[in-house]
Amino acid sequence: MQLFATLLLGHLIADFPLQTDWVVQLKKRHFTGLALHAGIHVGVTALLIRDPFYHWPILVILGLAHFATDWLKLRFTTHSQAPGFLIDQAAHLGVILLIAKRTPELAVVLPSWVLYPAVLVGMAPAIAMFLLILANDLGQGMGNGSGRIQQVRRRTRRLYHLAGLLVLTIVTIGRLMT
Repeated sequence: MQLFATLLLGHLIADFPLQTDWVVQLKKRHFTGLALHAGIHVGVTALLIRDPFYHWPILVILGLAHFATDWLKLRFTTHSQAPGFLIDQAAHLGVILLIAKRTPELAVVLPSWVLYPAVLVGMAPAIAMFLLILANDLGQGMGNGSGRIQQVRRRTRRLYHLAGLLVLTIVTIGRLMT
């Protein structure tokens, strides 16, 4: 369970607070954006496991799976973003679950008293992003000018960034203490 939580935390950090608007735009324009994003996933996960150089094949699999999933998502976009977001996240979670089940020898860095609260806080940006996507989808149907939709977007972005900063702080402190 601790390995799954660690891989999930790496995903939550890399896929949300560290995936800036600049990275998203680069992903849409060129495969180097996808490679950069997958590399961020590998780097964050490497910081959260013991002996990352020894476990490099697992990190490569994680990075390639993330690259492929995001590539497919970009190639098969729909008018409504919410279904694509949910399918994308389900695919990433499936890979994380598979890696956690197949590599129980992979040791984690963070103690559970840091890891589990970090995962809970790290879920806030993911939830905030989903709410933002829903607001965008809803805004398309309302001409995108609804004051209520704009207010939801602003609040969601604020929550997204605050929670991301908090989880990065928790992980950094936990990592420094180990």
